[in-house]
Amino acid sequence: MKTRHLFLTLAAFLFSTMAIRADEAADKTEILKLENEFAALLRRNDAAAVEASLAPEWKMVMPEGAIAGRAELVDLFKSGKLKIEDYQISGCEVHIHGDAAIATGVDQSKGKWDGESFDLRERFSDFYVRKNGKWVCVWSHSSTLAE
Repeated sequence: MKTRHLFLTLAAFLFSTMAIRADEAADKTEILKLENEFAALLRRNDAAAVEASLAPEWKMVMPEGAIAGRAELVDLFKSGKLKIEDYQISGCEVHIHGDAAIATGVDQSKGKWDGESFDLRERFSDFYVRKNGKWVCVWSHSSTLAE
């Protein structure tokens, strides 16, 4: 009887850890999807969609150390000061920590800033939290990579 109880306890534990791993894999897939969708929004210069995809409290540490908020980013698109011509991400990894997650990778962006062309390669970190069952980006950081 003791052996049977031990076996059932072990089986329950293994099934629960498998479910956790499956959920974590699904979360990673969802965040990678969000990262790719956001890259597409940037390529379309879609201010309204960019605004809708970020948490209202979203902030970003820019490569030079300044901090910008969601409204500032949206205004750059609306005003035409920022025009993205191409934006690609690579090497994206996602690390899940309960209801928080970090996505890291490298982005390559080309476009115009106030009429001046730019071509940048940066390492990024995007910080997500799960709110009402959905992942939302609340903070980002970007560092320019040497050529």
